[in-house]
Amino acid sequence: MKVTSKSILKYFTSLVPLSFVLASVLLQNQYWSNSLLPINALVAMGILLYCYVKTKYINFLILSISSFAWGVGEIYWAFLEMNQIDASTDILVCSIYFITNLCLLLSFFMFTYQHSSKWNSVQLYLDSFFIGTMSILLVWIAFFNKDLIIIREMLGSGVTSMLSIIFDMILAIGVLSWLFSIRSGKVAFHDKVIFFGILLFCFIDILFYYTDFHNVYFSNSLIDFCYILSLQVIAFGVLYKVDLKKRSAYSSTTVTNIGSTNAWLYLFIFPLAVFYLKISAIEVSIKTTDILLFVILIFLYRVASKYVQLSIQNESLLLKERQMNELLEKRVEEQVAELSLLVNRDTLTPLYNRSYFYLCVDKTIGSYSPNDTLAIMIIDIDRFKTINDSFGHDMGDKVLIALSNRLLEWNQYGAVISRLSGDECAILIAGSYTKKKIQRLCTDLIRLCSEPITFGEIVINVSVSIGVALYSKEVNNRKTFMKHADIAMYRAKSLGYNKHQFYNPLFDEDFNRNSKIELLLKQIDVEKDFELYYQPQFSIPDMTLIGAEALIRWNHPIHGSIPPNIFIPIAEEVNRIIVIGKWVIQETLKQTQAWNQRYQNNLKIGFNVSVRQFIDHGFISFLKTSLDEAGINAEWLDAELTESVMITDGNKASVILKQMNKLGLTISIDDFGAGYSSLSYLNKYHFDRIKIDKSLIDQVSYDNVSGVNVVKAAISMAKAVGIKVLAEGVETQEQLKILTSLGCDEMQGYLLGRPVPADVFEKVYLE
Repeated sequence: MKVTSKSILKYFTSLVPLSFVLASVLLQNQYWSNSLLPINALVAMGILLYCYVKTKYINFLILSISSFAWGVGEIYWAFLEMNQIDASTDILVCSIYFITNLCLLLSFFMFTYQHSSKWNSVQLYLDSFFIGTMSILLVWIAFFNKDLIIIREMLGSGVTSMLSIIFDMILAIGVLSWLFSIRSGKVAFHDKVIFFGILLFCFIDILFYYTDFHNVYFSNSLIDFCYILSLQVIAFGVLYKVDLKKRSAYSSTTVTNIGSTNAWLYLFIFPLAVFYLKISAIEVSIKTTDILLFVILIFLYRVASKYVQLSIQNESLLLKERQMNELLEKRVEEQVAELSLLVNRDTLTPLYNRSYFYLCVDKTIGSYSPNDTLAIMIIDIDRFKTINDSFGHDMGDKVLIALSNRLLEWNQYGAVISRLSGDECAILIAGSYTKKKIQRLCTDLIRLCSEPITFGEIVINVSVSIGVALYSKEVNNRKTFMKHADIAMYRAKSLGYNKHQFYNPLFDEDFNRNSKIELLLKQIDVEKDFELYYQPQFSIPDMTLIGAEALIRWNHPIHGSIPPNIFIPIAEEVNRIIVIGKWVIQETLKQTQAWNQRYQNNLKIGFNVSVRQFIDHGFISFLKTSLDEAGINAEWLDAELTESVMITDGNKASVILKQMNKLGLTISIDDFGAGYSSLSYLNKYHFDRIKIDKSLIDQVSYDNVSGVNVVKAAISMAKAVGIKVLAEGVETQEQLKILTSLGCDEMQGYLLGRPVPADVFEKVYLE
């Protein structure tokens, strides 16, 4: 650590009082010694307390208490001496000094507990045993001269004195054992300083009791200076440690007692010390066997330590092997989990596959609680085959992936989301949900899926239909549960785009009927099974017949009349609409040619074009060929398109519309206002007429101002860009009057004519 001038001043200031103590002791100045000794103890206490406040390290607080106790003891000792009382035999002063021994021991135990997590306890106990045994033997020989009488006499001098000696021995043995046991790592300098201060205190304390017992101790001697020196050394080490932490230079090196070391050679200090006592002039009874005992203990320690370290190495190898096995097992588990994930994932999208979804449904049904709501939501993309036909299957796959990511983004409910097949996904959701909450979830899903999907310059608009089934005990199994959701989805699809529907048992009849119709459509003969009806169209306000709309009818010989709003969506799903659409166009051309030639009229007959038919690659060529073969004036024909043809692919729609305009026929937007109703189409694409949907015309009355204003806005916008307006579904004179006042150009509806077969139309409106 880089020592700053501020740090130097701090350390120097803490050492100045200590130098005064040394001077007073050497000069045998009792007054200054009695004054400066407690002051230095309190200075050490202040430093340690400061360090505690900075770090909140409890050990520093305990050490500060130890210095405080020693300082109070010194003050009380001086007080007793001033009153001519023998302080060494006073119970209170001994008890106060004893607090210092107790706090130092407690602090060391806390230190060892906090730092021994990576220590081998067997080796530590072994080191402590041999260090302790040899230390006690050395004290027994050197201090007590192997005489039990001295111990008994010392015990009689006071319990606190004897406990202090015992605590000194335990503390000294503990510190020495800790330092001696280290085999890897390096003890930090500040810790060495603190340990040195503790060992110095223990040695001086034992020396004090020895000299006091032999009546050779005198107050304010070098022993007292060494006492205060040990406390100041401890305080210095702690302060240095705190300064390091403040300067981010502190490095807590981990030390352990695992590994090989030659530290055992230090144990020979014990027999050498005994040998020195034997040959010195000190009157201590020492035999050769005493020295030999230490050598034997060192040999035993060496053997036992080697055995322990070998056991530690073997255990470490076993631990590494076990860790390797655990690591391998973990990797195997991860690979199994990855494989399981791959098995359960859809091959195209990031969603689960159908088999995993079925498994989740079965498991959830098995743990079903009547208090919870269990729901399946089946999501089907409307007109998905149209996207594949328009852009190719690669683009269709990209759309599926994009929508799947949106579903995952939506999923904040722990739901299981799966791709069942093609463009159909399913969601399993369980928990405390009300029907209203699930309705909101469906609305959120529809909104999220309806946002435009952009790939470069290509923008695709998608709509979805959602069917919801709620589980109950009556459902019994997954198959029925899934079927209910599927039926609800088809019901939603029949209502239009971006709809959701909950399952109702009444839907079963419709579902079975739709299944029958699907089968019948695959068996139809368009020439025999279908017929065209014509609904007249009139100009406003003169009520002149201007044309008609060709409407397909299916009167099955067995099942009777099947409405177009039922079989047309199914025909689109099973891809029979192309064949049916071609027949409609050819029949319309024949009938239009026949009527206009026979009656010398210019009736404009409209025919409906489905989205799938519109984007079919052969549609324009078929239309051109049909016009040429019929030899008909193309201006007599009106192609009626729904707004959804622009939703799928605006660029492609623009190209097809231009090709149709070149053929000479007019183009109308059918059912305007029933679906997406974006008036921006009127500027972007070329149309000749819009047909306002019956749902808007139904709102037209003198009592409904807002309904009138909506139709008025549509008429005004169309006229602003030069497009004619036809009102569909006009049924009352009131509606006709209002439409006339609003400037509507044309009308059709039950008020002036229902759809009728060709022969009836000719007889009623042409002859």
